[in-house]
Amino acid sequence: AMRARKGTELPDDPIDEDEQDAVIEQFKTNQERAEKFFSTLLILVLVALFAFFIMHAYLHVLSPWPSPFEGLREADKLGRNLAGSGHTLTAISILFNAVSIISNDKMRSMRRSLLNIAALAAILSLVIWIRVLSSLPTFSRPYLFFFTSILLGPFLIQACFMHVCLETRKEISKLHGYKYRCRNA
Repeated sequence: AMRARKGTELPDDPIDEDEQDAVIEQFKTNQERAEKFFSTLLILVLVALFAFFIMHAYLHVLSPWPSPFEGLREADKLGRNLAGSGHTLTAISILFNAVSIISNDKMRSMRRSLLNIAALAAILSLVIWIRVLSSLPTFSRPYLFFFTSILLGPFLIQACFMHVCLETRKEISKLHGYKYRCRNA
């Protein structure tokens, strides 16, 4: 077999350098399309969750413990008062998480700030919900699991998503190093 570079052999059916560039560009295009699709999907889920918790914060002002939270009616007075704040902080955490996804790669410091605010709101919200749940006659593990999942889930999903995107981008950029010289006549 012919050698293109030291230590590199040409494949049995080599493709032209221009075709190699086109293949790499197609990988980049597909990756960008997949990133846009999944980030849009994640944003839509987060917006739906945001709307759910804002609506429940509003409904809590009108009448404590709207569905699906009527099981928490037995909380003490402080717990009942804190619940509206819990809904609001949960919504704020979700909103800042969604906005951080919208911010592009050039705004890394802004993205970090948004995620820090979202994390702080999530931690405060979780503390509030633990306080509300601890005031019940019997501690409600399903509600704790629900709030923990809602608050931590978007961070975990976003972290996995960003990790996969970055690793895939790195792999695509490595393809340039695997190119070989070949001009089809």
